[in-house]
Amino acid sequence: MLKNRFFLMGLGFGIIAGALLLQMMVSVELKDRQFQTAALPSSLTDDELEEQAAERGLRLTKVEDKLYTQAELDIKVAETKKLNKPISVKEASTSGTPTHTVRSVYIPKGLDSATVSEILFEVGVIKDAAAFENLMTVKEANGKIQPGLKQFKGELSSQQIISIITKPQ
Repeated sequence: MLKNRFFLMGLGFGIIAGALLLQMMVSVELKDRQFQTAALPSSLTDDELEEQAAERGLRLTKVEDKLYTQAELDIKVAETKKLNKPISVKEASTSGTPTHTVRSVYIPKGLDSATVSEILFEVGVIKDAAAFENLMTVKEANGKIQPGLKQFKGELSSQQIISIITKPQ
C-alpha cells in the first residue's frame, strides 16, 4: 500500500511540474511575439524607418539597387582593372579654351616599368615609352611603382611623372 502511495504522489508532482514548465514556455513565447510586433510598427514613414535603421546601426537599400557579394565585387574590380580605361578630362578656363588636360590612369599592383610606360604612352602622358622606361631604370624607380589611380595634369616632365607613379596613395 505504501508503494502505491509514493508512486501516486510522484506522479502527481510530475504532472504539476510539467504543467508549470509548459505554462512558463507559453508565456515567454507570447512575450517574444509582442516584443517583435511592438518593435517595428507598420505605420513608419520612409524617414522614420531610416532613422530607426540608423539607430540600430543598419542601412536601408532600395529594391532596385544591385547588391554584390564580396566574390562578385572582387570579380568586377578585377575586370575594371584589366580594362584600365583611362579617363581624359579637359578643364575649361574662363575664355572657353582648355587650359590643360587631366589624365587619370589606374596602375594595378605588380606592374613593371615597361608595362607602365606602355600604359602612359597609350594615354598620351608620355611621348616615348622606351625612353621613359630607360629613364625609370636609370633613376632606379622600377621597383618603386605604386598601384592606384594616378592623375596627370597638363604637360609634365619625365621626372614629375616618375614622382607621381612612385608616390604612395
